[in-house]
Amino acid sequence: PQTNLQGGQGHARSRMTTLDRLQIQGIRSYGANEQPQNIDFKPPLTLILGANGSGKTTIIECLRMACTGALPPNANKGASFVNDPKVSKNPTTQTKGQIKMRFKDQQGKLVTVSRSFQLTNKKGEKQEFKQLEQYIQHGTGKDATSITQRCQEIDKIVPVVMGVSPAVLQNVIFCHQEESNWVLGEPKILKDKFDAIFASSRYSQALDAIKKLQTEQRENVKVLVKEEEAQATFKKQAHDVRKRKSGAEEEGRVIKSEIKKLEELLLSQDQEISKCEDALSKFAANERERSSLDAQLRLLKNQKSSTEERVSEYYEEGVDDLLVLREQMREKVGSAENEREEVQQEIERCKIKQDRYHDQIRDFKAKETALRAEAINQRKVETDWTNCAKDLAHKHGINERLASQPVGVTSSPLYTQVKAKAAEQETCLRRTLQAHDTAETKSNEAVTTKQRARDQAENQHSEKQKRIDEQKVKLRSLREKLNKDKPTPGKLEDLKAQLQTAKTLLDSLAGGEKKHEDVVLELETEEKELDSDLKLKNEQKKNAEGEYSQAMLLKEKIRGYEEQKEQINEKLKTEQENIRTALGRSPSLEQLSVGLSDFVKSQQRRMDEVSKESATCKAELNSLKASCTDKQEEVENLQHKLSTHDKQLDSVKCNGSPVKKWEEAKESGPIDKVIAKVDKAIANVDEERKNKAKFHSMQENFRKMVESYKTEAKKQKGCPLCKRGFHDSRSEQSFIEHLDSISEDGPELEKQAKQEAAALEDELQALRKIQIILGQKRDVEARLVDAQKQVEDVTTQLSEKEQEEAQIEEALEDSRHALQEAQRLEQFVMDLDVGGMLRTKQQIEEESAKKGTVNGSVSDRVQLETEIEQLEAKLAKCRTNLKEQRREKDEFSRNQQEKLHNFSLRREAFINEQYKVKAYAEVDASVKDGEQQLDNLKTELSQLGTKIPSLERELRVAEEEKRRMTNEHREARKKLEIEVTSVNKGVEKLGELEEVLMKYNKSNKEEKLAQVLEEIENTNGEIKKLDSKRDDLTKVLEQKEIGEANEREMLRNLDDNIDLKKVIDQIRTKERESEDLREELLELPKKEDIEQILKERKIEVQRNRTNMDKKKGRMATLEENVADLKHELSRPEYHNIDEKYKMKSIELQTTKCAQKDLEKYYLALDKALMRYHEIKMEEINKIVKEIWQVTYKGDDIDTIQIKADLESTGNRRSHNYRLVMKHRHLAELDMRGRCSAGQKVLASLVVRMALAETFCHNCGILALDEPTSNLDERNIAGFTEALSNIVNQRKQQNSSFQLVVISHDKDFIDDLARDTEVPVYYRVEKNPVTQSSQISKHACTSID
Repeated sequence: PQTNLQGGQGHARSRMTTLDRLQIQGIRSYGANEQPQNIDFKPPLTLILGANGSGKTTIIECLRMACTGALPPNANKGASFVNDPKVSKNPTTQTKGQIKMRFKDQQGKLVTVSRSFQLTNKKGEKQEFKQLEQYIQHGTGKDATSITQRCQEIDKIVPVVMGVSPAVLQNVIFCHQEESNWVLGEPKILKDKFDAIFASSRYSQALDAIKKLQTEQRENVKVLVKEEEAQATFKKQAHDVRKRKSGAEEEGRVIKSEIKKLEELLLSQDQEISKCEDALSKFAANERERSSLDAQLRLLKNQKSSTEERVSEYYEEGVDDLLVLREQMREKVGSAENEREEVQQEIERCKIKQDRYHDQIRDFKAKETALRAEAINQRKVETDWTNCAKDLAHKHGINERLASQPVGVTSSPLYTQVKAKAAEQETCLRRTLQAHDTAETKSNEAVTTKQRARDQAENQHSEKQKRIDEQKVKLRSLREKLNKDKPTPGKLEDLKAQLQTAKTLLDSLAGGEKKHEDVVLELETEEKELDSDLKLKNEQKKNAEGEYSQAMLLKEKIRGYEEQKEQINEKLKTEQENIRTALGRSPSLEQLSVGLSDFVKSQQRRMDEVSKESATCKAELNSLKASCTDKQEEVENLQHKLSTHDKQLDSVKCNGSPVKKWEEAKESGPIDKVIAKVDKAIANVDEERKNKAKFHSMQENFRKMVESYKTEAKKQKGCPLCKRGFHDSRSEQSFIEHLDSISEDGPELEKQAKQEAAALEDELQALRKIQIILGQKRDVEARLVDAQKQVEDVTTQLSEKEQEEAQIEEALEDSRHALQEAQRLEQFVMDLDVGGMLRTKQQIEEESAKKGTVNGSVSDRVQLETEIEQLEAKLAKCRTNLKEQRREKDEFSRNQQEKLHNFSLRREAFINEQYKVKAYAEVDASVKDGEQQLDNLKTELSQLGTKIPSLERELRVAEEEKRRMTNEHREARKKLEIEVTSVNKGVEKLGELEEVLMKYNKSNKEEKLAQVLEEIENTNGEIKKLDSKRDDLTKVLEQKEIGEANEREMLRNLDDNIDLKKVIDQIRTKERESEDLREELLELPKKEDIEQILKERKIEVQRNRTNMDKKKGRMATLEENVADLKHELSRPEYHNIDEKYKMKSIELQTTKCAQKDLEKYYLALDKALMRYHEIKMEEINKIVKEIWQVTYKGDDIDTIQIKADLESTGNRRSHNYRLVMKHRHLAELDMRGRCSAGQKVLASLVVRMALAETFCHNCGILALDEPTSNLDERNIAGFTEALSNIVNQRKQQNSSFQLVVISHDKDFIDDLARDTEVPVYYRVEKNPVTQSSQISKHACTSID
């Protein structure tokens, strides 16, 4: 046990965790923008004093947050824990807070914990709380190491470093004031907190884990027993297989030597056959090559004929010279193409420039129109200005000659004089308005002063009347309360007498419960002894009956074995012949199952091999079918493409009708000829289109020339060609009509040429589309021929593979039938349960070896039964007495509870009556004070009633004077404003007109108009030059196209000549190769002689091969047997079977041992936990009793105690906790719901101190927040004495004990400081300016 708080026996740790310093900033009422507040903690006692609301409890909250990361109760998820941004000196939307705690760990090293927070005000009164940087630092200065962690990790690390659990830190050491009475809370809350302090859940989980392991081990033992039996069977089977395998391998070695000799003989014979076959193959190859060459020659000659038809001119040069010539010609064609494209690009550039110039002309004409419109508008503005200027000059008496002077680029003299006149009138108006405003302001001030005086008097009158009404209501309520709560005379003395009587009755029952408990305890001890003896006798009886019944069962088992064996032999006779046929022998019962199992496996392997062949064949067949399907789909797709191309060809239209040249070409025969005709038609249509386009361009140029002539004739007033002028308008009109007659048919011809060119362009595009489709169709036809040939080849292979599949399926059916027969016999033997019979025989032999004759006699069992009956009678009598004593004890306890409850009711009634008498006196005094205040208020109200009418008369006079003055000023102001407005409008209009005129004069618009006309003339000249250049380039382009077409024709003829010469060379080469093959055939021997030798050698080989096949067949059978046996031995159950059997036996025994050990561990741990809990509870209750008797000064409760009631649920045991109080002569009662607020506070403090002493071995810290709340003076003195003794005793021991006391009670702090000789204390108070909490250090001599 630990040292108790009074300093008795035990031990104390000199090294414990202690607090060193706490720093707070931005938490609760501690300002975020002010200096951090610090507290230095010194053992053994730190005192903190402060008024309510000053921020004392925040210190405990910060210590708790720094250690465990737990927020205080009702902290709104942290939002109310950080200083609100709205209450800071400079309100913002965000504040940050920080807590730093430094402490010394168990080794005396300094450790610093820092936690930072942030609070942000969002829209809609929402607040967001965040935890920022969290770190823990070991050491100080250069040796310091800092680790930044997440919040959860810091919360786990700090309690470990302090050497105490988080539950103890939260509920004992740094318990919050709102949670300080948890000891008297709900039973579930109390249980949860004590379980957390005791760490019960960890040990309960350990017990559950052991229980789970026990269940798993029991299941493992059952499985291992079966597995060991299976390994023994496999071991025996493996030894038989190894023996059969060695015999088959020896026979195989002999046959292998004979096969080797036959293979050498066959090798020499095969070499002779190979030579003959090589000679015959040469004959066949020669014939195939000659046939191939003949076919190639025919194809080349056909190709030669078709090429000769295409050649228009023959060249004598060789192929190499023609290839060089073709490359040169290709270069010429490419150069011609480039030149043609350059000319086309130059024509396009000219056209673009013309378009650009036309756009410029349109822009210039738009500018010309705008400038002419501005000039017209300018003349109109000048007229308006002159009229306006004359009116203003006449109105203001200014010289009217100024109105006729034109406006230049600056303001006119007339505008300057008129503007000055308007300024003078505005100044006059402003002075008049200022004078009116001054007079009205003085009038308003006078009215306002009168209104304020009148309103103030009325408000005072209303306030006095309101206070009178409230005072009347208050007096009425107090009088009603006096009448209602008037105490009954003499009732207080009666209640006091009743309380004394109840206390006397309660004392008379003291000591009775102890006697009942002693009697019940003796009867319970006797019951346990009788129950133990009865269990022992029942166990002896059970053992005796078990031995006798086991011997009887063994005899019955032997009889059943003999009957089962006879039945099996009878059933085997029906299938004896089939079994002998299958196995080739008649096996014994022990070998029957193994033999049939081996036979089934061999049949299964044979069927698997045939099935494998069948699957392979089916896979190949499916592959061929898929291939055939794919090829057929390909043929169908190609045919579909052909039909699609035909439809596309039919759908090609030109202006909604079929293409005439295509209709003529498609009847030409083969597709190659059709393509050739289409190519020729494309060339013809393209040539015709170019001619039409050229004619259209000529017509367009002619029309433009005529239009240009007409324009120039009108402009120059004469003929542009001969420069002869017109005499009059009639001659000009005659010239224009002549030009119109020349070009009269031009637009019609131009339009016709354009339409014909467009029609030819459409026909050309249609023919080119047909050309593309024909090329695609030719490729599809070639692919279709190849695909159809492939379909025929695949169909042949498919029919051959289907025949092969039918043969394999027949073999598979035979194998399946043989396997079914073997499985039927195996199932027949399994149904006989031969294995079960053999296991029964083995069990009988083992049990016969273990058991001798039947032990135990009938007389022993009778004697045991007699003793058991006697013990059961004694036990029943004992339980009846025990039940009666418990009933009497419960009746006594209920009586005692009723007396105690009666005493509590009497005491509560007495206290209530005392309070009622005191309250009545206080209310009576309040009624008298209220009546005096009501009289004073009525006097003041009467004085205000005479003052208000005179103030209202003065106010009406002042308001009338104000209205008269305002009306006069309004009329004068209106007249002046009309005059000023009229003048300003005239000045403004004149100014606007002058501004327009000056702006136009400054812009030089006349010069800009002339420049635009000149630009239009220059641009027309550039357009004419570009027209001439385009005509020249068009002629050059036509010549380039003609030359390019001739060169392309020559290039095509060269290609045809090269192809023809290559074909001729190939024909000559093939003819030479055919002649060489004929000469080679004459050098070979006669074909008939070679065939005769080959026939003789094949007969000899067939004979030797038959002999070797027989030996190989036998060899294969042996190898198959050996392979089967090896495969049998390679089965997982036979691999390392001896080692497996050994390891499995060892595993079974070790698992059984582990199962027993787990049971021992479970019992040991369960007992240890119960014992640990009992020791700790005894220690806690002992300390609680000592502190309670020192601190509590009342005489109704002798001591308090924590009761831990054991509760069993299934296999788990747990404790339910409750705090009870005990009078020195009365029974125990639950404190919850039966104690006063002071008793509740004191009991909670005592329990926390006891828990701290018991569980805080490594942490000597305890913080008490407002420990004296609800305590009377006597109990405060007792509590102060207890704390002082603890502190002084620890000071003498020089221990690391550290007590932190926080209170608002100056006397309590003063007494505690004086008794413990603590030199300093800390005061917490609010800054009167910022209302932020501040911590200051003071000497204890200055506590006031």
